[in-house]
Amino acid sequence: MGAVPKRGESRNWSASSIRRVLTSEVYIGKFYYNRRETRKIRGEQLAERMRGFLSGTYSAWLFVAGDDVKGYALVDHGRHPLYLRQFFICRHCRRQGWGRKGFHLLLQELGTDTIDIDVLVWNTRGRRFWESLGFAGRSIRMRYEPGRGPDDGDAAERGV
Repeated sequence: MGAVPKRGESRNWSASSIRRVLTSEVYIGKFYYNRRETRKIRGEQLAERMRGFLSGTYSAWLFVAGDDVKGYALVDHGRHPLYLRQFFICRHCRRQGWGRKGFHLLLQELGTDTIDIDVLVWNTRGRRFWESLGFAGRSIRMRYEPGRGPDDGDAAERGV
């Protein structure tokens, strides 16, 4: 059971429904990578960033049903295990099973059963999605930025 796809689309994907982006001529410019507390990247800026990834150790994959792109993934092959840097499902396709199906197809195409991801702390929906697929926490990666901590500027006054 599950949600019925919009516009009568078929939920049956075949292995041919995931396509590797093989050239720098294909960009995901109509999507934008939206990360809270970071800048939004769109259009040519996103295309330039994607070109940089694809010229290195990354591969990009499109999730497609018929002619409709459902999302994409960006995988770093320079890390072991492989690292899933970006996984994007179009907003109108979310909560319909496309993410789960796309992820499993991606693992199949990559020929692996182990992959690492990072999930931003504020992204509770994303964390729940990944946990539902069997991901488990391994570490907490933290960042210090001057002026952002609750005690920033107090350390000298406390003699620390």
